[in-house]
Amino acid sequence: MLRTGVSFLVIIALFILIASGPSLIRMESNEISLRPDAVAQSLADLAESARNGNLLEYQAGRTYHKVYETLPIYFLISLQYILTAALLSLFIGVSLAFLTSFQRGKVITALLEFLHVIPDFVLAIFLQIGVISITQLTGVRIARIAYVSGTSPAYLLPITVMTVVASVFIIRSVHGYLQETKSQDYVLFAVAKGLEKRRLIATHLLVPVLSKLRGELHGLLALLIGNLFILERIFNIPGVTSFLFRNAFQRLLVSLDTGNIKIITQLNVALSGFLAIVVIYWLLYGLFSLLFTVLIRWRE
Repeated sequence: MLRTGVSFLVIIALFILIASGPSLIRMESNEISLRPDAVAQSLADLAESARNGNLLEYQAGRTYHKVYETLPIYFLISLQYILTAALLSLFIGVSLAFLTSFQRGKVITALLEFLHVIPDFVLAIFLQIGVISITQLTGVRIARIAYVSGTSPAYLLPITVMTVVASVFIIRSVHGYLQETKSQDYVLFAVAKGLEKRRLIATHLLVPVLSKLRGELHGLLALLIGNLFILERIFNIPGVTSFLFRNAFQRLLVSLDTGNIKIITQLNVALSGFLAIVVIYWLLYGLFSLLFTVLIRWRE
């Protein structure tokens, strides 16, 4: 209990320090200076808003909003992107891993290595450039390159990027584990008895792989949430991370003569966005853990 309590306090302290980071730097007369009192000021502002009953209010530009009115919209948008990409990547990744595990050639290996090292933002930009080129050449728009509004969303490109990155992660993980599993005596015996590949996968390999993937859920969800931080910026998606960065850290021009810039840090927004991301993480973890448990029981 003591170790858990200390870890929790350290995480909270690091979170406050990171959230207050942008306000530590101040620009005055085209010179950059540090404000060591920024963290204390941010905490004081948070305590003052809690005392005044404005803890769930935040400022976006010159407008004030309620966190409980706007954050659920951002939450649902981010959730649908991650959930869709996770489902697609699990299905595609596991299927391709089994299809290529028995006949894995140099081309497949080279392609997986290439997709593994290419950054997600580079893949996103290449897809945007490709869509623009196709539209200019043919006049046909096959996808939107940015999220315009609720009636004009961008789903295909961001979900494609997230699915590709996550599928490569799953394929590499399943391939490594399949090599170990196929060397087990019961699998070698089944192969020697002439069990066909489809039945071998369904009766001998699927359950161990699903058990292995259930242990890899933390890595998969962390990867998808990390992609979300980048893709919501690139594709202008109004999700939780956009809510966090647009509203938690705001720069207001104080003086047009001197060029002094005041950076407002709203810890209540940063804390709300952070908690929303944590809720998405554990909600998906519980959902996929239950799904894997049901599939494993069914195949067993």
